[in-house]
This record gives sequence, C-alpha cells and structure tokens, in this order.
Amino acid sequence: MTKKIIIPILVISIIMLLVLYTLYTNPKKYSSNINGISYQLGIENRQLATPVNVQLNGYLNRQLNGNKKFVGSFYLKLSDSSEPEINRNIEITFDKVGRGLIIFDETSSGIPKLNSYGIVFINNNLSEISIMKYKEEKNDLNGIHKGWSGEDGFMISGPAENRSEAIDIANKLMKKLLNGYPLV
Repeated sequence: MTKKIIIPILVISIIMLLVLYTLYTNPKKYSSNINGISYQLGIENRQLATPVNVQLNGYLNRQLNGNKKFVGSFYLKLSDSSEPEINRNIEITFDKVGRGLIIFDETSSGIPKLNSYGIVFINNNLSEISIMKYKEEKNDLNGIHKGWSGEDGFMISGPAENRSEAIDIANKLMKKLLNGYPLV
C-alpha cells in the first residue's frame, strides 16, 4: 500500500522540480532603451555630465548558482560624440554581486583582439543600468592598462536626466559591491 502512494508522490515531485527548474532558468526576452548620463566621479568633477543612450536587446536567464547571463545586442551612444558609438553582440555573465564584464572581440588587420569596456550592473528587468567605464592608464611595467577608481572613475548610469539621478542609480545597483561606500 505504501509503495502505491510513494511512487506517485515521487513522480509528481520530480515533475514539479523539472517545471520549476525550467521556469527559473528559462531565458526571458528584453528590449530596453535607457537614456542616462555619462559622468566622472568626484566632487571636483560635478560639471562633467553628458547624455547617453544605452540599448539592450536580447535574452536574460538565471542560473541555479545565482548568476545571470545576458546574450544579445549592446548599443551605446554619447550625445556629444566624444566617443564612437558602440553596437555589438555580446554575452555578459553577472555574478552574485550583480556585476558583469563588458568585453568586445574585434578583428583589426586580420588579428583578433579583445577590448574590455568596463563592468556593468543591471536590475532584474534591464530597466536600470550602471557601467563602471575603464580608463586607460600608463604604468611603468608594461605600458598601458585599463582600470577604474571609486574616487574619480568614469560612469554611465540610467535612466537619469542629471548627474545626481545617475549617481543614485549607480549607488542602488552597486550596493553590494560598494559595501557602504557611496559614490559621489
């Protein structure tokens, strides 16, 4: 009698687990058009703020380990044209802190090259974004490297109409990483 009850309960439990797994990890399509601000951190850099448009079109899925993965297109355009626009297909894996690395692969004169743009943070439905944009710096060891600093680093955040709103978005999305240290 107990075998007649245990086997159906076990089968139903396995089916329910498979359905829950599928619902949890199933990629969801997103299309986001975010108007934000490109700015530099630091009190002395408050006047540096430029409108920017970021578009994300693709799929976001959750993994059982808590990470998320975005696969799709990434478009970024500063309104002042100080930098070339970026329009690439990318794949970004977000860790448990919520950060993902933006890397573009390029081919220059037939030679493959990886370009690391920065670290990105997003909310769950891709309606808010914050990017810690790498800055090229010279060092004594091997020439040029890319880095970022919470003191005077370059950021892109949105949706925002001004620098103050952009910093609020960045502080919210990067809360786990900042560990109580607010960006200014």
